[in-house]
Amino acid sequence: MSKTSPISILCAGPGLGFYIPGILAHRQLNQAGLAAVVHVFEDFLVEHKKQNVPKAKINFHRNFSFALMGQNLAKDPSSHLDEYQVEQLLSLWQKEERRHFMVFSGFWIPLLRRYGDRVGIAELFIDLCHVDSAPSTSWSLFDTASAEYNHVWFNNWENKKVSYYIDVSGAPVIPYEKRGKSFVIHGGGWGMGTYKEKLNELNRSKLMLDVIAYEYGDLDQRHELNNYYMIDPQWNTWDLDQNGLHQFPPFGQADFSGKVSFKENFHYPEIYNIIRNSMAIISKPGAGTLLDSLSSATPLVSLKPFGGYENKNALLWEHFGLGTSFENWEASGFSEKLLSEMHKNLVEMRASAKDYIKTYINNFIYGT
Repeated sequence: MSKTSPISILCAGPGLGFYIPGILAHRQLNQAGLAAVVHVFEDFLVEHKKQNVPKAKINFHRNFSFALMGQNLAKDPSSHLDEYQVEQLLSLWQKEERRHFMVFSGFWIPLLRRYGDRVGIAELFIDLCHVDSAPSTSWSLFDTASAEYNHVWFNNWENKKVSYYIDVSGAPVIPYEKRGKSFVIHGGGWGMGTYKEKLNELNRSKLMLDVIAYEYGDLDQRHELNNYYMIDPQWNTWDLDQNGLHQFPPFGQADFSGKVSFKENFHYPEIYNIIRNSMAIISKPGAGTLLDSLSSATPLVSLKPFGGYENKNALLWEHFGLGTSFENWEASGFSEKLLSEMHKNLVEMRASAKDYIKTYINNFIYGT
């Protein structure tokens, strides 16, 4: 088997839970001396479909019911791909003898099948990385039962397991008693969910919040207890940095006037520095939020989920005492003691789970 060609990391949206893990893998594989290339599914859409993605992001952010409806209507998007670009990609893979694939979205399955027909599917080493606790929308669209696929379940509701995590920054977990007294509240990569409805209630309870904004209108009504941050609303997952690499979303803090100076962190998402020093993450229970929670040992307070698989994410975190629903936390009087116990459980779970990227590197280099 060839190990000289790059490892292909296949990412997709919507949101960032199927994108950020791939960029982290790219950085950490490169740091270990392994060649890797990221491909983002939306980059291969025909242009008018590609330009619909930022519009959908805004609509989903502003209307969670619309987002839920859109998820229920999801179909195989293969017919919207630019066939010329797809052919160029498959030819590149064939020319470079690509054999190793790390896949974070089921949208890539039809293209992997086409490539497998060219070179022999049995010649490929394909990790299908499930970062949710049950099959998410893109995985549910396709049959992935073939023996050629290696299913990697980071979290699994059906089997009640947390098997893998990604060490986002490599920094040690901050002990709970040494953290700041604020709480991160957000709506995932696309700012979806009911988090904005909770802001006033939490502030009335004198809780300090680190609020993630997604468009400048989100900054119109700010509370003195809160800090406000923003993911650059003009940024897209297919954008490249000055070195031609996919990047983490530009991120910055809003000043008193509402101006945001965005900066980029090459190694990991800048928001993680806030999360690892936080008392809890208050959010819908998306895949990326689970990864942040376990890597930083920051408890998750779950809001309304984006579909059934995110509900399973919340249930799994509750099952292991790693998180709780907003309603339960509210009923406890927003108990810090409850969160502190969850932090301890997260530290223990992190110690028992495997670092997926380190495990991948060891298997790739040593075959162990």
